[in-house]
Amino acid sequence: MAKSPRKASRWWWLLPPVKAVLDRMHLDRLRRQVLAELPLDDYEALLNFSNKATGWFLVAGGGFLLAVNETKELTDRYRLGTIGFIAACAVPAVASVLDTTVRLYASRRLLKTAAPREG
Repeated sequence: MAKSPRKASRWWWLLPPVKAVLDRMHLDRLRRQVLAELPLDDYEALLNFSNKATGWFLVAGGGFLLAVNETKELTDRYRLGTIGFIAACAVPAVASVLDTTVRLYASRRLLKTAAPREG
């Protein structure tokens, strides 16, 4: 496999538009490398997965905005104030991050225990 292209220095964050362009160029180089290395069927499957993941990410973002709006209306109706609104948003957000972290940790641990069976 070819050597991975170098990422732009973090110092470019001092000029965010330049950093965005450099990161885009880096990703384009990586895509070209992957395309050169992977069989076409695998590359198509990877792109299909990536497009679906992007779509679901956008759906989740819309759902999040709807949830924030509904939470605001609920806290206004019961006069819970700003602290109640923040708590009503923060508790489910923290719970979902913790759930995701635990699931990823469990998946990685499971893969580590299953890896010796492959050889």
